Amino acid sequence: MIKLDNVTKIFGRGKDSLTALDHVSMNVEEGSYLGLSGRSGSGKTTLLNVISGLERATAGNINVDGINVQSATDGRLAAFRNKTIGFVFQSFHLNDWETALENTVLPLLLTRTSRSEREKLAADVLNRLGLSDKIDSRVGTLSTGQCQRVALARALVTKPKILLADEPTANIDSEAENEALNIIDELHAGGMTIVLVSHDPKVLERVPRTITIEKGRIVKY
Repeated sequence: MIKLDNVTKIFGRGKDSLTALDHVSMNVEEGSYLGLSGRSGSGKTTLLNVISGLERATAGNINVDGINVQSATDGRLAAFRNKTIGFVFQSFHLNDWETALENTVLPLLLTRTSRSEREKLAADVLNRLGLSDKIDSRVGTLSTGQCQRVALARALVTKPKILLADEPTANIDSEAENEALNIIDELHAGGMTIVLVSHDPKVLERVPRTITIEKGRIVKY
């Protein structure tokens, strides 16, 4: 489902350039649950970004669910991400002044669903994640663990095939961490393909397979 062949990502030019990914090749089969480990700055987040097309690789080939990410137009990539990819960011990227429902419904604004259908889909996934009593609460009033679940809800509302999770437990307490990981475990059990970035060995112990990245290269596959 995800295939990378000699992917390189370089930021900047000349002597000030930084190689974030250095000839990375990997395969992730449909329904897999893959962990990415490595120190801060090793290239883990950049790898998620090039898989999703949020950043263009400098060289190499990337194929995700039949889409050539490197050659796709920006519009095609946006549609691909909205339909195929659910992304959970380390810092959540939620709008504090909007409600849990308003944050969750955002990816659906790019679809042809009606407002009432969008709100129903968003409410359903929030209910599933135990936030039925927080649907109309502004995100700025929620706990960090509740914000994490809203971020998960937003990633899942379009029913994506792939979940990319960048340090999803880094900013939450141990109880909320366990809740979030249980949800991700359930998604994997239901057949979703998951790639999870973490530097926490306890988190990665729950992942069936882990790849280690150092200085932009895969050192343990």
